[in-house]
This record gives sequence, C-alpha cells and structure tokens, in this order.
Amino acid sequence: MNPFKRMIPGWAGTLFVSACCLGAGPFLASAAAATGAAWLASLFNIYVLGPLVIVSVAWTSVNAWRWAQILHGTARRSPAFWLTVLGGLAVVLGVFLPPLAGVGRAGAAGIYLGLATLVAGTAWSLVDQRRVTGQT
Repeated sequence: MNPFKRMIPGWAGTLFVSACCLGAGPFLASAAAATGAAWLASLFNIYVLGPLVIVSVAWTSVNAWRWAQILHGTARRSPAFWLTVLGGLAVVLGVFLPPLAGVGRAGAAGIYLGLATLVAGTAWSLVDQRRVTGQT
C-alpha cells in the first residue's frame, strides 16, 4: 500500500479529535447546558475523544516506526520517527491535561504544537520514503 495512504487514517483521526477538543468545546458545553446535561461535555472529551486520539496517534506512530525500520534499519536512527512520536505525545497531553489538570490554554497550545510537529514528522518520513524508493 502507498505510504501516504497508510498515514491518512492517523492524520484524519488526530485532526478530527483536535478539532473537537479545540473548537467544539463551546458548542458542546452550550448544547449540554441547554438540555440540562452539562456533565456530558467533560465525559465526551475524556471517554470518547481521549481514546480516539490515542488510537489515531498510535496508528500514525506505528506507520512511522514501520517506515523507519525499512528506511534506516532501526527506528532509533530516524529523526522523522522521533519527531512524529514527540508530536503525538504533545497532542495526547493537550487533550488530557485540560480536563484532568485544569490548564486550558496549555492544553490548546500542546494540541497546536503537537499537530504541527506530528504533520512535520510524517511529512519528513514521506519525503524520505520517496527519496529512497525513487518515486517522484
């Protein structure tokens, strides 16, 4: 399968979860408050979006690891892999920190920084893959 096509589900899931965490919060809170179920908004973030972001980041990281193994012989020598993993960790922390520790702005910053780093790492990996395999 094309390497880029293998990365799409991880990117899509991570972007969806991040969009929900960053932009849908006020919408979810107002809808939940209007129906008298304000407790649903925080449960949605922790019990639905949390596992979804973990699965999406794991999918992206595993694909980056597989390609690092193919291109470099080991993932330890692949800067693109480590950049992807660091970005994924920042996204996961950005999703989980606000509801658990009450740090809203730091969580949003973690999500933004993590997404940029995650996309940069996977893009670097795709460039390496195309360079090594000779595709244009």
